[in-house]
Amino acid sequence: MIAALRRVRSVVSIAVLAGAAASAPPRAEVGMAVPDEAKGPDRGTGGYMWSITDDPEPFNGSWLCVLPPDQRRHLQLNCDGAKRGDGPPSMLRVPVSGLTAVAWSRRRTGGDYDVVISVFRSGAWTAPTVVAGSSEAELDPFLVAEPDGAVHLLYWVDAGAESYVVERKAPADLSGWSEPFPISEPGGQASRPAGAIVGDALLVSYERGYPGSVPGGTDVMLAEVHTGTVDRAVVATVAGASALWPRVHAERGHLWVDWIASAAPAGYPGTMAWSVRDAKGGFSTPSLVAFTSEVVRDFHVRGRIRAIVLDHIAW
Repeated sequence: MIAALRRVRSVVSIAVLAGAAASAPPRAEVGMAVPDEAKGPDRGTGGYMWSITDDPEPFNGSWLCVLPPDQRRHLQLNCDGAKRGDGPPSMLRVPVSGLTAVAWSRRRTGGDYDVVISVFRSGAWTAPTVVAGSSEAELDPFLVAEPDGAVHLLYWVDAGAESYVVERKAPADLSGWSEPFPISEPGGQASRPAGAIVGDALLVSYERGYPGSVPGGTDVMLAEVHTGTVDRAVVATVAGASALWPRVHAERGHLWVDWIASAAPAGYPGTMAWSVRDAKGGFSTPSLVAFTSEVVRDFHVRGRIRAIVLDHIAW
């Protein structure tokens, strides 16, 4: 079962979320394939997606039953994504409109990627629409919504010697997207963004390799975006590391960033780090904890870090 719950690495199948309601916004999605009972054992599989939320305990009541068992429908999306080599999905239930949207990087013929989005409308997924497509690779989209329903799409562009993070914005009905707005500074190697909303600000975490940082190191960055302006700060610098996948979180007046500080060559065990922003805008010395698997890292460890930050629970 644990193997089946590994975090989705390509969009294989996603369950219909129509009618879903959670007590907190989803922070992760988990997918798995199970036998299709209607066809009998070993005669077919169905794709399922669940969300894990920021409820007090990540697994306590957070597995969403989106519809009663006799009414559930599981409509697959992007079934050939794994074969093609697509990137992992970002899933969002949009406030106000109630739409469910999924964005991912779809691999093009030739090897580069476009950011595409599909929306669940009128009982079906729409055909994926290219939101960001060019001769360069657009990667690792992340969706985040404001309370009024406005949706921000974050992703990074791999332009070879340079890579950078950008943001696009759409209204709650997802009827159209703005032109890309730069989040990271020019001339660096910025990647893997994630976002959160605090008041009227969009907060974006990302990682950056840049001249002047520790040789061979990677900066964990946090950008605070107001209309037309971006303020950037270095949260921490990790020597000799890459693919940190930093994630900004904001809840109950607390703001923190966590990231993958290290991983063994085979992937595990590794170390998770986090840092909390104080009242003056500075960041605490990173705290560290080991993880033994991807599931432990993404769900148990990140959930426990949240409890430590919000409730001052000892590790």
